[in-house]
Amino acid sequence: MNEALIVIGSNGFIGKHLCKAIKPKYYAARKDAPYHIDLKSPSLDAIPTQSLRYAIIAAACANIAYCEKHPDETHQINVEGTLKLTALLLDKGIFPILFSTDYVFSGKKGDYLENSLLGPTTVYGSQKGELESRIANVSGGNHLILRLSKIYSLERGDGTLIDEMAKNLTEGFSLKVATDQIFCPLVIDDLVVVILKLIENNYKGLLNLGGKDKVSRLQLAEKLATALAVSKGNIHPIQLNDLNPLISRPTNTSLISEKVFDLLDYTPISIDHAIKTVSNNYKE
Repeated sequence: MNEALIVIGSNGFIGKHLCKAIKPKYYAARKDAPYHIDLKSPSLDAIPTQSLRYAIIAAACANIAYCEKHPDETHQINVEGTLKLTALLLDKGIFPILFSTDYVFSGKKGDYLENSLLGPTTVYGSQKGELESRIANVSGGNHLILRLSKIYSLERGDGTLIDEMAKNLTEGFSLKVATDQIFCPLVIDDLVVVILKLIENNYKGLLNLGGKDKVSRLQLAEKLATALAVSKGNIHPIQLNDLNPLISRPTNTSLISEKVFDLLDYTPISIDHAIKTVSNNYKE
C-alpha cells in the first residue's frame, strides 16, 4: 500500500496525519514536500506515477473567510484545479480519493444523508457542492469522495477542536462556544482507518463521514469542563454567526454516516472517549 499511494496536500492537518499513519512512499504539496503540486495549475509531470494506484487529494483552501474574500482564486483551487488533477490521475490509472464538507448543507435541519438536498450558505460550501456535482462528469464514477464533518485529533498541543478547549479551560481563559453549532466531529485516526478499509473494499461514490455523536460546541465545552474538574464559569454561550456576522455559516450540519460504518462494520471513537483521553492529557 505504501508504494502504491500518494498523499497530495501533505502539509495540511489531514495530509500530515495521513502521512504519519500510512507512511506513503510518495507525498506532495505546494511546498516543503519531495514532490510539488499546485492546484491552481496541477501537473503530474514530476510525479513518479508508474507504481501509483491511489491518490488521496487532501489539498484545498478550507479557510471559510478567505474563500468569502477570494471566491475566484479559491474556486480555481477547490473546484477547477481539483477536477483537473482528478482527470490527470485517472488518465494515469490512479484512483482518486477526495474530500467534501458538511458545509454543502444549509444547516437548517441537520441529520443529512448522502442524498440530502444541498444548500450551501458559504462560498467554501458552494465550491465543495460544485465539486460533488461535477466530479462524475470527469471520473465517470471512478472515484471516492468523503463528505467530512469537523476532523480533530487527541494529541495534546495540536490546537484542534477538543484540545484547544482543554487548553483554554485549564489555563482559565474565556471560552466562547456556540449553542447552535451542531455537528458530528470525527477523530483523525478514524478517518485514516476508514480510508484504508474503503480502499480494501474498492468502494466508489460519495459517503458521509462524521462521528456517530451529534453535539454542539457548548455541550462539548461543558462535558470537557466536567472531565477536567474545572469551573464552567469561563464558558460563554454565543450564537455561531456572532463570530462573524458577515459570513452566514450553517448551524446544524450533523451528518448521518451509518452507511459507511455499516459497510465496514466499524465503530468510530465516541465523543465521551475523546473527551476522557484529552482531559487525561491535561491531568498528567
